[in-house]
Amino acid sequence: METIPSNPSPRTDGNCTTSSEYQYSTTSDLYGNEGFGISFCLGNKIDQISQGDNCATENGIVAGVCNSYNLKEGQMLWLRADAGVVKDENNLVSSWTDESGNHNNATASGRSRPLFVANQANGLPVIRFDGVDDFMSFNEISTMRTIFLVVKHDSGSSAGYEIILGHHTLYNFCGDIGTNLFASNNISTYIKNGQDFVNGIATAPDSMAKPANYSIISLVTTGNVTAEYITNDGNYPGRYWNGDYAEILIYDKALSETGRQTAEEYLMEKYGI
Repeated sequence: METIPSNPSPRTDGNCTTSSEYQYSTTSDLYGNEGFGISFCLGNKIDQISQGDNCATENGIVAGVCNSYNLKEGQMLWLRADAGVVKDENNLVSSWTDESGNHNNATASGRSRPLFVANQANGLPVIRFDGVDDFMSFNEISTMRTIFLVVKHDSGSSAGYEIILGHHTLYNFCGDIGTNLFASNNISTYIKNGQDFVNGIATAPDSMAKPANYSIISLVTTGNVTAEYITNDGNYPGRYWNGDYAEILIYDKALSETGRQTAEEYLMEKYGI
């Protein structure tokens, strides 16, 4: 591992000749606010050291281990199946730790516990819900403005109104039967009129399908939406997701285009999408 020098010489051309050089660069956060950063030459490669980074290797910042994306700013919830999962000897999940630091841990008990399954999404684990009665609860979040989910449906179609995020009385993310992901006449208008994407491609909510392969669903809403469950629609039968969740990120602000793309790039790189 390269050691960051205490008094390196500056560069402005983006080229490295030794590991004792650095350069200043402009940056922007997930909301489009501009700032600046310092990029150090590590192993003759330029990599930026920013808030949230943990370490650097001879190959630069290692994405997913030393996270250079700085995704935590404005986060309300961050669940990832490769961290913070509490399970029993049968891999039934009772708790999923919120990595945002807001303590919005997701929990489940009894028959509602989903299954931890290793080596699924690009070799990474997922949390699998059975579509019958599996769901998890977290502290109600009523200020959701940007949502990312890496999910896969078991078959890509359902007989019930399977929902990706739910609430005991609200239907902001109302699911649909068949292949449609959302019941477009019933979902929140803040989602319907927002900016919605599948794997980074703009997609109208009424054109979104239940993904039969691991996919990134991105929603940037025009107003606050609310959820407190991972796949439960008021305990109605037939409204539980039949499939996998690899990661969930929720923000209380509308991310800028650059911010959304930054989060999507992180997820695409991590899950090979």
